[in-house]
Amino acid sequence: MSLKKIRNKIDGIDGRLLSLLNERAELALQVKNLKTGGSSDVYVPDREAEVLGAVLKRNKGPFPSESVKAIYG
Repeated sequence: MSLKKIRNKIDGIDGRLLSLLNERAELALQVKNLKTGGSSDVYVPDREAEVLGAVLKRNKGPFPSESVKAIYG
C-alpha cells in the first residue's frame, strides 16, 4: 500500500474516532444530567473502574495499557 493510501486511511479513522469520542461524551453528559436531577452520585469510582477494566481487557495492542488509561482518564 502506498504512503498516500495509508495516510488517507489514517485520516478516515481519525474522523471516525473523533465522532465516536464525541458520541460517548454526549452520552456521559446525559448520564450526568440524570444523576444531578436525582440522588445518585455523579462520580462513581466503581463504575469508572468497571469501564476501564473492560476496555483494558479488550485492548489487544499495539497501545500499551498505560496509553489506554490516559485516553480514558
